[in-house]
Amino acid sequence: MHPSFRTIALGSLAALGLAALPLDAQQDTPVGVPHNHVLSIQPLSAVFTVYAGELERVIGQSATLGIGATYWSDDDDGADASYLSSDLKLRYYPSGTPLAGFSFGVSVGFTRVESEDDAGVSTGEATGPTVGTMIEYGWLLNASRSFYIGMGLGAKALFIDEDEVDEDVTLRYPTARLSVGFAF
Repeated sequence: MHPSFRTIALGSLAALGLAALPLDAQQDTPVGVPHNHVLSIQPLSAVFTVYAGELERVIGQSATLGIGATYWSDDDDGADASYLSSDLKLRYYPSGTPLAGFSFGVSVGFTRVESEDDAGVSTGEATGPTVGTMIEYGWLLNASRSFYIGMGLGAKALFIDEDEVDEDVTLRYPTARLSVGFAF
């Protein structure tokens, strides 16, 4: 693993840990919301070499703040590009029930891209900021409403100089999410 990948990965894990800490000892859970946090992963996308996890935290009556990390590798015709992202995600739940129901949001973060040619020789690497949008729906299931399922679509743009990486690297792409997790 490249040292910059390790830095982003460790930073993402540290941010996840900090996000789990209480913002205010007196913070109450909004009415109708049984939990303040969701920790989720995307197990089905792992088949496509996309590994993602997220911690989402209720921050108001209709909003959540999440931190997520994603790694994926795009192997197209032998050429290879790998992406490691860390994003801060703000979601708005119009129903007033954060973590469950319809939401839309925005994300900001950083992505590290490394590209290789057909022979596995590096053709470039770069790190840059990212922005994204998302439309999603979440469910809290079982008797204690602690089993989470979330799904959604979005788009993401990487602000990376195209001259620093291979010309075939994708810098704007759609995103999809099918997450399962634990609400606490």
